[in-house]
Amino acid sequence: MVSNRTVAHMPTQSCYYNVPTSCNVQVVDARLYAQAKHGTMRRRDGFTIDHVKQVVDTLADAGIDDDVILSAAWLHDIIEDTSTNYDEINNKFGRVIADMVSSLSKDGRLPRRSREIEYAQRLSVASPRAKVVKLADILVNLKSVTDSSMDVVKMRRKTSRLRMYLLAIRDGMCFDVSTIQSQVDITLESCGLEPVFLNDTLNPKS
Repeated sequence: MVSNRTVAHMPTQSCYYNVPTSCNVQVVDARLYAQAKHGTMRRRDGFTIDHVKQVVDTLADAGIDDDVILSAAWLHDIIEDTSTNYDEINNKFGRVIADMVSSLSKDGRLPRRSREIEYAQRLSVASPRAKVVKLADILVNLKSVTDSSMDVVKMRRKTSRLRMYLLAIRDGMCFDVSTIQSQVDITLESCGLEPVFLNDTLNPKS
């Protein structure tokens, strides 16, 4: 969970992306909703909405065109990082997407250690679609950590936590995520961590 949710200067125009006419209306609505809710909120590595878009782009680049997955990807940080709640998402996007976003959100009411344990348990029983979104999120966060200037100890701690999330989602993904998986494996190995084999995925190489 991002702790420094500061509101600073307006993000660059790149944060307000043109809406392609080929997109499903629900995906477009999710994107516009995420932009409005995240606004100028920042993470340590930039604007939150830029991170969200990177997750969506990672899925699209891997050939994931499932509208529910892409909509949830736009919304995946919205409960955790804004005042938006489950009921609001349920009312606007339906229960399936609301459940996915909820499963991808840490419970900020819990102490940090308990929060991480509960989150890993939540991820392990998330839907296959939610796990696909989380895999893309893990990859984007891994790249952000490894591209940063943080010290080695802190980097190792963060990458180990991301690997723990990966272990939580390893079963039952049921989508072809081989492109994302290979990038995750390469990044983990560059950090001195063992790759995690994903079970029950539609991997054409297996």
